[in-house]
Amino acid sequence: MVSARHASSIIDVRNSRETNCDSDHYLVKAKVRERISRGWKHRAGCGRGKCNSELITSLEGKMRYQARLEKKLEETRTIELGTLDMSKMWKDVKETIIAAGEEVMGTTTIQKRNVEWFDEECREKIAKKNEARRRMLQKETWGSYEKYKELVKEVKKVCKKKKKEHLQEQLDEIEQLKRQDERRKFYKAKD
Repeated sequence: MVSARHASSIIDVRNSRETNCDSDHYLVKAKVRERISRGWKHRAGCGRGKCNSELITSLEGKMRYQARLEKKLEETRTIELGTLDMSKMWKDVKETIIAAGEEVMGTTTIQKRNVEWFDEECREKIAKKNEARRRMLQKETWGSYEKYKELVKEVKKVCKKKKKEHLQEQLDEIEQLKRQDERRKFYKAKD
């Protein structure tokens, strides 16, 4: 499974029966030793959260942001006349704008996938399915195999239903925003 070029990088390979991937295949784990040729530099601004732009849509929010930005720009306006370094000046202005925005608007957290529709019922069904799989692997009988396959179908059915219901709720919300002519929220909700 590994090309001859990378064969010397493989240290150890094992299969893992306890990992459940709803298949009759088993997970294969490998220890690999690789040398990284060079470290990648992170782009500036990576890891920052998105600004909560809903707070600045009102007139009061705009005024607060403008006042905070003016105050911060006054604080950083210590430019020596003899040395005009444009890159340093741009960096200072950019950091000031970002800092003022974060102070006034704050940041929003990016929601993880499946958080909205994946609930306690899904978690319980998956736990039952995993327990049935463990029993099936310990004692391979036709009954334990059939019970496991039945639970796999049930889990897929419940998760698909929850996901479909959540998607329908999102579509209804988007339709409501379109009727109310809330363009910014409408396009944000489409993502």
